[in-house]
Amino acid sequence: MDASGFGVIASYAGGVSTILVGVTLIWIAIRTKSWHPIRYRLWLFVNGKSKVADEAVAKTLQDEADLTAFRFFSMDADSLYEARSLIAWGESRRVSMSMLRACGEYFLRKELALKDKLPKLKPPAVVVGFVSVVGLWVMVIAVFGMLTSSAVLKFNNNGQWLLLGPHAARPLFAVNPTPVTDATCKASKGSPISSFSAEQGKIFCPIFADPKIEAYVADTVRQQRMALTFFIGVSLLFLGQLWGALFRLRSAWYLKRHLEETALS
Repeated sequence: MDASGFGVIASYAGGVSTILVGVTLIWIAIRTKSWHPIRYRLWLFVNGKSKVADEAVAKTLQDEADLTAFRFFSMDADSLYEARSLIAWGESRRVSMSMLRACGEYFLRKELALKDKLPKLKPPAVVVGFVSVVGLWVMVIAVFGMLTSSAVLKFNNNGQWLLLGPHAARPLFAVNPTPVTDATCKASKGSPISSFSAEQGKIFCPIFADPKIEAYVADTVRQQRMALTFFIGVSLLFLGQLWGALFRLRSAWYLKRHLEETALS
């Protein structure tokens, strides 16, 4: 690589770093339900690190900082008083804040109690496991689809799937297929022998002779990869939500058993 490439790489790295910082700040604001940490840092940047003189104002700022810290490291709370109530409730029952947070919507923080009726754990676990296995296999196929440099197409007349490259075509689901190539078309004078039917095989010979075929395949492959990337991203997000829901339910049942055992001891 010549020296002229370093400037381009550095500019991309700077842009990516800026985006990552922005996304991180937005994520912090969403998690803490407050822009206070970011506003406070901006204030320190503009005004320096001098302390706030007024005690009432300083205490208010510190309370806000403590509340956002609790939200970030532990769980949601509408006020510092509610955060302290959650901490006291957890300490009296030997329950950590991370355990309460893991329960998600199954723990009612206003009532300081689990929901009365929790869904059964086994049926959702079986469903999530089955969907995950199927989803992972589909994503593996999608990844292999992204790696191919051929266009995945389908005949309109019979719905047969095929892989088309600039100089060769073969059926997608055939075992040990005999492809149609530019060379076989020329050798057979337009009637190549392949795993396709005779009529289908003849279709590819004028296609390979077209000078636009390489651009068409490259554009189709690019669209395929974009679509598969989007599909994989949505699938991972969906599976993440499923596993998150199962984890929250499992945590709620664990907390329920823990509270029952604590009450008996």
